[in-house]
Amino acid sequence: MTEHAVTVWNTVPALLQMFAEFVAGRKETGGETLRIAMLSGDWIPVGLPAKVKALWPAVSLISQGGATEASIWSISYPIESVSSEWSSIPYGKPLTNQTFHVLTRHWNLVRYGCRGSFILAGWDWPWVIGAMRKDRCQIHRASGNRCASVPDR
Repeated sequence: MTEHAVTVWNTVPALLQMFAEFVAGRKETGGETLRIAMLSGDWIPVGLPAKVKALWPAVSLISQGGATEASIWSISYPIESVSSEWSSIPYGKPLTNQTFHVLTRHWNLVRYGCRGSFILAGWDWPWVIGAMRKDRCQIHRASGNRCASVPDR
């Protein structure tokens, strides 16, 4: 990282955790030029942001998620602090021009705290949906938007 002056980290959380553990306690941490770490593809351990900030205080941490087959990321959450009461890092909010819903199997909104399917929609979905499996796509009757369900729950 030092040789190439890496400024952006973009991996699953486990790789950043392994790197942080590898450099912890070393004189040279290899992340002096690192500006931002984008973590996606898996659960982020609640202790990871503190470990990263201890090594590289200036790094911005971003949790990203969503349907890879649609637009890589649909959801984003800047990790600025972590509450001691959290059991996980929040999933985030939809990116610009996208919407995100948690719906029942009948595509009705679920009550807060209940399980449901993640449903994504947005301005680019008419093009994206053509490339997705048809059984995961439909028009949401309440909004009229073309939507796609993703495997996440």
